[in-house]
Amino acid sequence: MIRPVTLFLILIVYSPLIAQNTNKLTTANDYFYAGENAHEQGYDKKALAFYDECLRLRASFTEAYRGRATANEALENLQEALRDYTLYLELTSEDRSDILFSRAVLHFRLQHYKQAREDFIHLLRMPPGETNTIIFRQDQFGGGTDKIFTMQGSHKSTLYDYLGQIETKQKHYSTAIAYLDTAISKNPREANTFIHRGLAFEGAGDIEGATKDYQAALTVDPSNSLAQYNLAQVQGRKGETLQAQDFIDKAIESNPLLPYPYAQRAQFNMSKGNLKGALADYDSAIKTNPVEAIYYLNRGLVKERLNDPKGANEDYTIAIELKEDFDKAWFARANLCAKLNKFPEAIDDYTITIFHNPLFGAAHFNRALAYQHIGKTKEACDDLTKAEELGMTIQASVNSM
Repeated sequence: MIRPVTLFLILIVYSPLIAQNTNKLTTANDYFYAGENAHEQGYDKKALAFYDECLRLRASFTEAYRGRATANEALENLQEALRDYTLYLELTSEDRSDILFSRAVLHFRLQHYKQAREDFIHLLRMPPGETNTIIFRQDQFGGGTDKIFTMQGSHKSTLYDYLGQIETKQKHYSTAIAYLDTAISKNPREANTFIHRGLAFEGAGDIEGATKDYQAALTVDPSNSLAQYNLAQVQGRKGETLQAQDFIDKAIESNPLLPYPYAQRAQFNMSKGNLKGALADYDSAIKTNPVEAIYYLNRGLVKERLNDPKGANEDYTIAIELKEDFDKAWFARANLCAKLNKFPEAIDDYTITIFHNPLFGAAHFNRALAYQHIGKTKEACDDLTKAEELGMTIQASVNSM
């Protein structure tokens, strides 16, 4: 019997501000200061409403754009924050390096690498200014110590660090390494810069250089979970599985809020046949980052192997909802439907898989088998021919159907 091919791969708190009588707010100034107070107390949605009303009353109120940008950024409304920082910079006559830095970082987060690079280069060329604004940087998943600096202080290492990351993202590895060399020379006590240079070395194929930088990061910050995770990745590629697992365990111990080490340990557990351990690790990865589609796909594969088709189907569906063009998730759900003899549903999912990835040979092959089961011989033959064109090896017994 020919089997389908499977690829593995509100807490309410009383606040005098919120309780105040907004009827007393009449001027643009009133609404601006109400917005500032709301933002300081953490009521950013309320702050947005105040800033909006301020700008409705006076569209040229420059500081309201800055305030609204910071509130939007706190709420992760990144495009709106970027718009307001840009409006502020266009309207103000002041040389606000702190606002330009905020815009540069937003461009970076939004993957606008050309614009981010322009802003960071501009910052390097301008004097720090007289602002006393304090800038906080924190790992995305809460690990490590907050990094605090001002645009008035020694900040150029941070700018070179970002420029290096931008070049790495664009696969300009030698340029990235040069920028990161400069960043490290200006501040050799920043562990994350060593990690960023390690990633550039990895991209350039210099695994030994990457390993040394990840180890240097751990010398600066022995509990740096990203350095431990990246060392685990490198050791795994070199076949040093035990060392890799040790670094993964340390990464999880150092920062239980980082999802990547859980996902990596789940892969180790799967390779050893420890499916329950893999399931627990994917549960943890998803708990810390519930919007990463690949985690749901992989957990679904584990559940399928644990004979939990309902749970697997739920995870594949969530993966698809999070990433509509995720061909591997469509393919996995199609395979599950075929296994459950739900051939029309399987055909639908294989068809969407092929729509998103027309060169997916296994999807053509498996759809052919599903067509065969419902008696659509012509469609099955067409898919087999296409699968063969895409490099699939078709057995003679299948070709003769």
